[in-house]
Amino acid sequence: MKTACFMMFKNEASILPAFLDQIKEFFDCSILVNHNSTDESARIVREFFDTHNNGALFHLKTRGLHQSECATLFGQQLFEQHNVDVICYLDADEFLPFETRADYEAFLYSEQKKSDIISTQWLNLAPEDYNPNRTLFDKRFYFCEIGFLPKVQVFKSLWEKDPQFIIDTGGHSVRSNCDSLTISKPENVFLYHIPIRSRAHFMMKMLNGHQSLLNAPDQIKNNQNNHILHYINQFDDVMKSDEIVAKFSMKYANTQDNSAVFIKKQLQFNFPYIQARPMDNVEHYIFDIACARYPSIVNISEENSEYNFILHNDAGEIVIQAQSETICGARFDMKIAGAITDFSLKTRILRKLRKIIQFMRQ
Repeated sequence: MKTACFMMFKNEASILPAFLDQIKEFFDCSILVNHNSTDESARIVREFFDTHNNGALFHLKTRGLHQSECATLFGQQLFEQHNVDVICYLDADEFLPFETRADYEAFLYSEQKKSDIISTQWLNLAPEDYNPNRTLFDKRFYFCEIGFLPKVQVFKSLWEKDPQFIIDTGGHSVRSNCDSLTISKPENVFLYHIPIRSRAHFMMKMLNGHQSLLNAPDQIKNNQNNHILHYINQFDDVMKSDEIVAKFSMKYANTQDNSAVFIKKQLQFNFPYIQARPMDNVEHYIFDIACARYPSIVNISEENSEYNFILHNDAGEIVIQAQSETICGARFDMKIAGAITDFSLKTRILRKLRKIIQFMRQ
């Protein structure tokens, strides 16, 4: 079975070496899209593909969130041009629960017999501590519940039934006009998700999330990324103890559960395919925070330019540039969203962001 992976990243240098170990173990073909990174992420991926030659690096220049457009475009191309059998949509902090490629393929073959799409729930993990002097994968991990959101893997049969399928933002679901699609939801197989790796990472995540919301206020209206608003409002509590940070990590994206008591369990899996030992520290995020707070210092497309959505390959050749254009068979509005009109919300967000930057400077 020919396996493929699609992933978009922004400033994930501290976790990418571990993620690329996963790519090496499980996937024959991978497409990774760099979204305005200002750290060493692009270099890390480029050097990996130079050595392993089993994927391609692209760069997206836009202020908005266009995960759905990119995931859909490249997903359709992977089936049509690379003849892959299955595509796994991942983020840099998500890891498969299999020890070997053989185990993964056995799972895929069993699911392929009964489904076009696999929808796998997150199992949100928290490391045993947030000590920046210990590498992440030398720590034990804990969880307390099944994750709130699923992620999808799609078989070629989806593309054969509906070549114009759409992958939703985050790779959490699929949209299609085909009524005959079947979806498998394995009960005992989870996608290991490590949403918060350190306090510095948590602060950066809040900052970038709110900058994205400032650029795409329609997400607030559509109740997307509400967990980001929830976290920023809890910033003062988060800084009190590791336990509170761990709770946020283990209950990531589940804003409906605010219970003070939760029972954590140790994960009985040690990620045998990961050889890298990434370190997470403040230095990984300082420039990222500055760029998110002052986006004009990053060289990305501006609202008054001819195009505000530019995708190019690692050689600098433009693949797509658009304002509003038909892409991969579906109509996508590429126009950058305007400013948030709820100025009280905007003021609260910016006040929290200033506190984050002040804390990071200490």
